[in-house]
Amino acid sequence: MTVSADLDRKFRDTALALDLVDMGFDVIDTAIGSLFVAASPRGLAAISFDDDPEHHLERLARIAGPAVLRSPRSIDLAHRELDEYFAGRRRAFDLALDLRMLAPFTVSVLEQLARVP
Repeated sequence: MTVSADLDRKFRDTALALDLVDMGFDVIDTAIGSLFVAASPRGLAAISFDDDPEHHLERLARIAGPAVLRSPRSIDLAHRELDEYFAGRRRAFDLALDLRMLAPFTVSVLEQLARVP
């Protein structure tokens, strides 16, 4: 059975609106190529040049929970800020981050880097 694009979009948007998505993702086109982008309700969780979702799904589910769904709406804010950055209209990002996928050492390094002016 084939589902219309409109019904598919409504399903994904409804799952997100009902807070049934542990991690949403999509692949976006940018000035530097296609990027895999994932976000949870906590914030941006992953950006990768490896744009094949199959390479990321198991890890996302292991970290965030089993409800991992391709959902462009989940990454709207990240997509918008990346577009602004590549268009030269943004120099800093205002995104909340979900760092659960990172090793504790990596998180501490990022925390120290954030203190550098």
